[in-house]
Amino acid sequence: MRRIKGFTLLEVVVTIGLVAILAAFAVPSFRTSIQNNQLAACSNKFVSAIQLAKSTAVTSRTRTQIARVASTTGIRFQVTDEGNSSQVLEVFECLGNDISISLSPDVANIQYGSTGFRADGNGQVQLTVCNELSKGKLVTVTTGGGVSTKSLGNC
Repeated sequence: MRRIKGFTLLEVVVTIGLVAILAAFAVPSFRTSIQNNQLAACSNKFVSAIQLAKSTAVTSRTRTQIARVASTTGIRFQVTDEGNSSQVLEVFECLGNDISISLSPDVANIQYGSTGFRADGNGQVQLTVCNELSKGKLVTVTTGGGVSTKSLGNC
């Protein structure tokens, strides 16, 4: 008599139960990782926008600006070359509805002149990027045009 090998119903149920228990512990951890990665990506995109605006202003010897524009899918920044009939150079978008951004002081845009220095007269600008876990990043743009980032404990 030939015996068919396989799993019993009890073995399958126990395995599915263990996988469900492990998934219950892993899913919240993945969600936190995803939110923290979205936060870092958004602040890095803003830094990239700053660097693009500054380098374009110097190389094309024109004025450039970074401005926040309306978006239904997240937060969007647009880099524009003002010397080239306001040509949009690039759009940087932070996806996700759980990220918020605030500028201090509340300015409409950040501009760079042909020397690579800021040309908007707003002084030092700080951008705070926060997620729903109250974790945050602070991006500081100096009057000289330099940019730096640091992590915030809480927003």
